[in-house]
Amino acid sequence: MASGLPVAGLLAEGVCDLVNDGRTGYLLDVEGLSEEQEVAGYREQLTDLIENKSMRVVMEQSAYLEVQQRSWHEALSSSFEPCLNAQKHALLSILLWPDNVLSRGEGSTPQRQGNSLPL
Repeated sequence: MASGLPVAGLLAEGVCDLVNDGRTGYLLDVEGLSEEQEVAGYREQLTDLIENKSMRVVMEQSAYLEVQQRSWHEALSSSFEPCLNAQKHALLSILLWPDNVLSRGEGSTPQRQGNSLPL
């Protein structure tokens, strides 16, 4: 989009947060589609972008204008924030689990052996 090109992508987390289907590109919903149907869907989208120059030019301009309103930080945050939150949650679950690999003393404070935590 920053290069002024419309997107042909999947209707999935991250991509659908950045691409406006039919305006800045195409998003293919592959749920329930066979591999052959997915290929046909992409082929149709790409063919439309190649053959319909006036529509492609409008999408190119819309894609470029859309991305100019976003910062790299915002774009990456909307794409990766759900993944980072899931990783943080998983890590906290491991660390706070009563029988985790850390040897625990009173409460939930790991007991230290020397200068490092026991593993």
